[in-house]
Amino acid sequence: MATTKTNETHRLAKHPMFSASDLAYLRGKGYSDDEVLAFWDRDHAHGCKPCHHREATDALIEALRENLSPEAVVAIACYLQGAKTKDEKVNREVGWFHQFLVEFLGVEEYNRMLEDLCL
Repeated sequence: MATTKTNETHRLAKHPMFSASDLAYLRGKGYSDDEVLAFWDRDHAHGCKPCHHREATDALIEALRENLSPEAVVAIACYLQGAKTKDEKVNREVGWFHQFLVEFLGVEEYNRMLEDLCL
């Protein structure tokens, strides 16, 4: 059984459709390595290229850059800082997003822009 698993792992790593992010994505969806290989064999036979999934934070950063000015990001982060609900989980998530926005800009830049915007 271990040899079969080793052969499967080797086939995955050497497959022309191999992408670490695609393998992680498909495994995360619950597909077995055999199913992943079947998908990749099918896609390769159709001339497809390997799929590379972006990290969620990469997509979020790209969306922020494309849609918001740094000043808008500072204003949003500032208003989120004091946000509180009755749900501690929600409070942690909002706190995470606030911290994410501050780190996205850089703490010094965030503080400078807070002052410039009179926030």
